[in-house]
Amino acid sequence: MHKIRLTLPTTACILALAGCSGGGERTTDGTSDTATTGITSITGSATESGTDSATAGSATGTSGMTDGQTDTGTAGASTGMECGEAMVEPMAVPPNVILVLDKSGSMVANTWDHDQNPMTPDVTRWQSLHAVVTNIANNFDAAINLGMQLFPSLAAQNTYGAAACTVEATPEVPVQPMNGAAVLAAMPPANADSSIIKGGTPATAAIVAASDHLKTLDAQIPRAIILVTDGAANCGGTTDQEKMELYDEQLPVVVGDLYQNDGIPTYVVGIDMKNEIVGCGTGSNVDNCGECSNNPNTVCDEDTDCGAGNTCEPFVGKCSMTTSDLCANDMGCPMGETCSPQPVGIDGSPLANPWKRLNDVAMAGGVPKNGGMDPEKFYNATNEAELQAALDAIAGAVISCTVPLDPPPEPIQENWTEIEVDGMVWPKVMDCATEDGWMFTQPDLSEIQLCGAACDAFKAAGGALDATYGCPPAG
Repeated sequence: MHKIRLTLPTTACILALAGCSGGGERTTDGTSDTATTGITSITGSATESGTDSATAGSATGTSGMTDGQTDTGTAGASTGMECGEAMVEPMAVPPNVILVLDKSGSMVANTWDHDQNPMTPDVTRWQSLHAVVTNIANNFDAAINLGMQLFPSLAAQNTYGAAACTVEATPEVPVQPMNGAAVLAAMPPANADSSIIKGGTPATAAIVAASDHLKTLDAQIPRAIILVTDGAANCGGTTDQEKMELYDEQLPVVVGDLYQNDGIPTYVVGIDMKNEIVGCGTGSNVDNCGECSNNPNTVCDEDTDCGAGNTCEPFVGKCSMTTSDLCANDMGCPMGETCSPQPVGIDGSPLANPWKRLNDVAMAGGVPKNGGMDPEKFYNATNEAELQAALDAIAGAVISCTVPLDPPPEPIQENWTEIEVDGMVWPKVMDCATEDGWMFTQPDLSEIQLCGAACDAFKAAGGALDATYGCPPAG
């Protein structure tokens, strides 16, 4: 999709009058000569029939004189090639991206200071997410083919068990070009409350459904998932209690398989994630959810918290005499007491450190923040502005800086091609890894790669640029 404007350099028009005519030159005897416009890179051959002929760019040409005589003259460089200046507006091939959005009950049960202004009221996390997705849908609609998968689905119930974990087998909004309006129409409104935003956190099932859809699309076009959540995944167990109280260990496994086997990365965004263990049960100390087998005084979420060869044992009861103390085994109780098994941690939230768990998912997804060099591997937002910045950064990342040129410039125009992004002309470069600008990537000049700051500007502009195919100076 591009718009084209054709011009021919003034100097070339002076030197090759016949070659600059929109049609054949009209002679005084009423006949017309043939004129080649020199724009075959756009429209192919553009020759009209007539009495005489003239070719721009060739060493000789018919002037269209009334006596029918032929003269000679130079029309641009004597290459025998035609050159017509053109402007095109190419676009990168839009990637196929599906938003996998958390609509669990915590998205409205929890509010935050979205604008860091104590004078304004807090809003729900869902309200902020809706605002951010609205901006993404509006600003990147032409540059990204969007779709949306909710988890749980709109059919989910606010219950303790499987009814809280429903996920649609196909996305609520399948991926399509120019799909922003459809995404926003299907998304629950910004002011939705707990009558709509409810249920568990079946992130794994949502990723499976979203990826199954992406796999039906052209694998030659980049595909990606953007996962946005405010908690640890659950809904993976067999019994109702397992579904609600256990972290779904399959989430990083599924995400990793997608990246390794199907080339589909998953970008991970957390909403106000804190590096702490949650899901210990109503009224219990959130810092005491499990203890290391080698040291009952060390709380833990997973085995890696306890060092090599040790395990993290979740609390399963209370001490026999000091009943306020949770315990995993007798070692967790004062001397002489035993750990009495009894239900603990019944709160509908999985026992986990969501921050650490999302780090695992982000690494498995293949596209962690800052290449995984930071302690925080996922994009963590503590307010609406940070959430917007995270989604904007990811939206830019999924836009390719490899841009097809259709039609491409002619070979004679290779060194006279100009690339402009958002009002700035960028130079042609030799090394994309170290320079800011652009370079041809194909021998037939049908594709360019934007490099460094030019690539960043291209993404910020929503994947649009202007290309001008110029001509060598005449003479």
